[in-house]
Amino acid sequence: MAADGSAEWATTCLQILESGAEGADRVFALLAGAARRLTGADGASVVHWQPTGPAPLAVSGAALPLPARRIAEGVTAAADRSVASFVVRGETDLVVWWGGGDTPSAERLEELRLLAALAAAASRRARAALSSLYGVARQLLASVDREEMLLGLATATADVLGAEIAGVFLATPDGSGVEAKAVVGNRSIGTARLRLARGESMVGHIFESGEVYRSDDWTTDPVISQALVPIATVEGTQGAIGAPMRVDGTTSGVLAAWRRRRSHFTDDDVELIGTLADLAALGVQRTLAEERLRQLSDQLLTANDELSQRYDDARQTLDIHQRLVRLVADGADLESVVEALHGITDQEVRFAGVEGTSVGSGGRLEALLAMPRTREPQQLGAEAVLLGPDAAGRHAISVTVRSAALRWGELAVATRLPVATRDVVATEQAAVACALLLSQRDAVAGAGRRLESEFVWDLLDGRIVDGADAMVRSRQLARELPAPARVILMSATGTRVGSPEGVERLRTELTRRTARLLAGHGVHAPMGWRGETLAVLVPDRAPDVARRWGHELCALGPELDRELSLGVSAPVQTISQYLVAGRQAGYAKAATRPPDAPVAVFEDLGAVQFLLEPAHGEDLDRYAEQQLGVLLAYDRDHDADLVNTLRAYLRCDGHVQRAAGSLSIHPKTMSYRLGRIEALTGITVARQEDRFNAQMALEILDMRAGRPDPG
Repeated sequence: MAADGSAEWATTCLQILESGAEGADRVFALLAGAARRLTGADGASVVHWQPTGPAPLAVSGAALPLPARRIAEGVTAAADRSVASFVVRGETDLVVWWGGGDTPSAERLEELRLLAALAAAASRRARAALSSLYGVARQLLASVDREEMLLGLATATADVLGAEIAGVFLATPDGSGVEAKAVVGNRSIGTARLRLARGESMVGHIFESGEVYRSDDWTTDPVISQALVPIATVEGTQGAIGAPMRVDGTTSGVLAAWRRRRSHFTDDDVELIGTLADLAALGVQRTLAEERLRQLSDQLLTANDELSQRYDDARQTLDIHQRLVRLVADGADLESVVEALHGITDQEVRFAGVEGTSVGSGGRLEALLAMPRTREPQQLGAEAVLLGPDAAGRHAISVTVRSAALRWGELAVATRLPVATRDVVATEQAAVACALLLSQRDAVAGAGRRLESEFVWDLLDGRIVDGADAMVRSRQLARELPAPARVILMSATGTRVGSPEGVERLRTELTRRTARLLAGHGVHAPMGWRGETLAVLVPDRAPDVARRWGHELCALGPELDRELSLGVSAPVQTISQYLVAGRQAGYAKAATRPPDAPVAVFEDLGAVQFLLEPAHGEDLDRYAEQQLGVLLAYDRDHDADLVNTLRAYLRCDGHVQRAAGSLSIHPKTMSYRLGRIEALTGITVARQEDRFNAQMALEILDMRAGRPDPG
């Protein structure tokens, strides 16, 4: 070694020895730096080997990837590096490595071994001074965290006594034994989980006797429990020492240390561990008191926070309730409640009614409400549930809006997770407000429907015959009587009878759908129920139009699980004719054959209508027009004679040649004209019913024209 190298070596050794007063960390840092610098290594580390793996205490230069198990002492060579390991103390080694295949010389290895020995000596110098022990103890006792304090005591005990293992054992709650609370240096997890009865092994013996106990060869000591031999074998323990932790004459635990070599614990060691045990007992007592005080304080703070939160929740709930109730009391509508809920939650809101109506925004809410619910949704409150997630991972709060046995729809509010309690409360309160509004609206609408129904059936029963009276009552109902009009009587039958509430819901739904269908044709018709019959007063339209409306209405039946049929009266010109029109619609409905022919117009009954109901002049004219109006118009527009041709044919009992002779035309001309008549009117002259209806219409035309019967 050169002169300047010798000087550096001496200086380094002196620094390591003097660093012992600063603590083991300083010693290990100087050791790692000196080992790398003096040997030209790529890296050096001081490593403490634990059961869970290596723990570097100091690193200089490049860090070496360490294996899980302890590296054997000496030199280990590999293709890309050489590694040297030397014991510092216990489970702590100096590990140095060189890359590139370099191998350290014997001189370098001896220098490293000497540095490790110097560091071991320097790291144990604190044992010589009792004042240093008290300094460490005061630092430990400054901690208010019991686990931190116990681990510090175990570490200080191992350092002060030069032991590889140290532990703190505290009495069990029932005082029947002790259990490990903090252990350092152990190899077996069983050591950290030791639970010993009074008198069991050394620790239990100390707990029972209340005296310090030491053993230079623990494996042959008579107090060791045979049940602990497997753990002792894994740990490799030899010497052992322990002291009771006493406060006010009561033993609260045991402080113990073990060495993995046969060595003699001196009287100084006994004094040191006894002093540490007493300080440990005081520290445990103080931290327990601190913990109890902190726990009590935490409990009080938690209770206060919970009380404050409950107060805030109750205040928010009351504010939301008052705001929504005020809306209902002020006569607000459903849109106002939805808007108020949006203002409270600052989220999209949507009400979806059972009849298909909706209020509010939020296409995604519509999609969430429509999603199939294959499993029971998560309950958020007394009524609120969580919907979602949808494909985009979004959720919504949903509450069914109901009152009594009626379900009005569903109220949904967009939400994020975790769901805010305020939003749940607001949604439930808003659902109550919606139910109140809808119930009020339904009650008003129900009263209006009852009054409208009474008005319609008073007309059909003949109790209203005065036009002025009818006009006043219709305006009170905000309805206009169509003039002229037709009466529709529609019946709903089905296999399910249901409860009275169900029947009422069916009537309400059929009324709503009927009104919506007619509104699509620009018709707003008064209507009312009696039993299973719905009466509707519609504007007069041609029979084919009335018939088409009837089929559209009957098509509503399958959606409601009902079979519908209806009859349509002849046109109503005056208020007094509603009595007759009601009977006409009833006759027509009786002539239906659902489901194949569910609709009949009174005019469809042909001449039978005059047998069922006394006829007026306008009824006769309407019948004649219905049967022969096309021919009359054709003759007028084309200066033809098709009506007389038909009259001659019928008076000659359908004999073509005789009819042609009566008109002085050729039989072929007669046949041509008859074909033209059939094409224009749809009449089949060879069909008895058509001939009868046509004959009746001709008789009416002749009678109304004052023309004598030529027969």
